[in-house]
Amino acid sequence: MTGSPPAAAVRSTISRLARLVLADVLDRTRQPTYLVSLLAMLWVGQHMLPPLGAPYRTMTLDLFYRPAYNAAWVGTLTAVLTGVWFVLIGFYQVKGSVERDRRTGVGQILAATRVGTLTYLWVRTLGNFAVFASQAAMVILAALFQQQVLGEDRRVDLVATALPFVLFAGPMALFASAAAVFFDCVRWLRGGLGNIAWFFLFGILMVGSGVDDPRASAWRDPTGASVLVEDVRRVLIGTDPAAANRPKSLSMGVNFGERYRGHSLRTFTWPGMRWTPLQMATRLPWIALSALFVFAGALVFDRFSAAPRAQASSGSRSWWPRAAAPAPIAPRSVSVAGLTPARRGFAAFGVVRAE
Repeated sequence: MTGSPPAAAVRSTISRLARLVLADVLDRTRQPTYLVSLLAMLWVGQHMLPPLGAPYRTMTLDLFYRPAYNAAWVGTLTAVLTGVWFVLIGFYQVKGSVERDRRTGVGQILAATRVGTLTYLWVRTLGNFAVFASQAAMVILAALFQQQVLGEDRRVDLVATALPFVLFAGPMALFASAAAVFFDCVRWLRGGLGNIAWFFLFGILMVGSGVDDPRASAWRDPTGASVLVEDVRRVLIGTDPAAANRPKSLSMGVNFGERYRGHSLRTFTWPGMRWTPLQMATRLPWIALSALFVFAGALVFDRFSAAPRAQASSGSRSWWPRAAAPAPIAPRSVSVAGLTPARRGFAAFGVVRAE
């Protein structure tokens, strides 16, 4: 029994969208910058968990306390910091995908097909998100390795380590992915001005998040750290009631300082985040804002009607002699019967050697 025409159309659209996203991901993973970004995330992931006595901190409560490095805290801390990395650094890594299609001429080809504007922008957004997801996977591997090296709690729990990446880093990765596509759609935000504007926008988001203010609403915090700190502080006070009398303070991010040198931290066991429906709902506005970025980009997107910018003018002056145009190659006819049959086999080493 076949589905109704509307249902079949929806399935066809989803299937086409999935194929386009897969093609975009395959194209990105073949670029050298993708391997460099994975190696960078592997290095960053190992330094998100400073050991006791390290001269820097990544997250500390009231300057005295830190949850022990069990599977739950390792996954949660690295997920929050990875989400911040996606918005601050990852945005610049994925920005330019639409402009690359314009420059290479792929966009003009896609514009002549039946691929809609929204479909195309969602493909680029989900392609950016897939790149972030692969980087997050590298951070998870680095965190699992670092947990064993630190040795505070070597029990492995893949769910407790990976789930925070879905709830903390996931919305931030989607937000950065959609914002990068929107900046590509706006003419005056495609270049360096857009890069500067995003840097200041990130600062406004972090200042307005109110992570350091216990009275701030968790709805305006893109990182989710407000919800996290509230839950961690609840467990801390249950473990050490004296902590309730200390002034509330939070240090999040890579912070160096003399006050951290030789300063011993008190660790306590944190079992993991106990999400309530209201707390999970605080992550939804950033997903909705990501979708709003895509729809806003569709309103201003020119669908590659503008010609790509020329790299150099034909009448520009050059210090170097111009090379003579190559002579045209005359076509020749070749008989199919005279061609050598192609051999089938494993040719990956030949492809690598050619690269």
